Amino acid sequence: MPLRLNLAVALGVSACAASGVLLHSAPPESGYRVIVAANNPMTSVKRDDLARIFLKKLTRGKDGQELSPVDQSARSPVRAAFSEGVLVKEGLDKISAVENYWRQQIYSGRGTPPSVKTSDDEVRKFVAATPGAIGYVGEKADLTGVKAVTVQD
Repeated sequence: MPLRLNLAVALGVSACAASGVLLHSAPPESGYRVIVAANNPMTSVKRDDLARIFLKKLTRGKDGQELSPVDQSARSPVRAAFSEGVLVKEGLDKISAVENYWRQQIYSGRGTPPSVKTSDDEVRKFVAATPGAIGYVGEKADLTGVKAVTVQD
């Protein structure tokens, strides 16, 4: 009987892993920090402007440089926190609403969504290496090569 139980548990864990379900005991991060390259002069950004940047309604910074927003994957708890904290005024407080917005933009030929990275580290590296890039990472993420900017209401 224990062999069957072990086999069932092993198959269950394998099925969860294959379907993308994460099995861990650490709670997901619920916050985010907005980041830009370390040499970027930006120190703060208004919440409304940040939403407009990520919806590509605002495409150039105050210095005229083209902005390159970068999102995290749709399953990321950091993306959920960012969407709820920043995009709510645009009526897009849920990731599904943001995805619907981008489907409409793509279908109508009006734009493409920001690039997507799968981890804080990938976002950090992209932002550090891409002029005009702006992204978000978890509250405890490594900030080597980037800096956090203040989000103002």
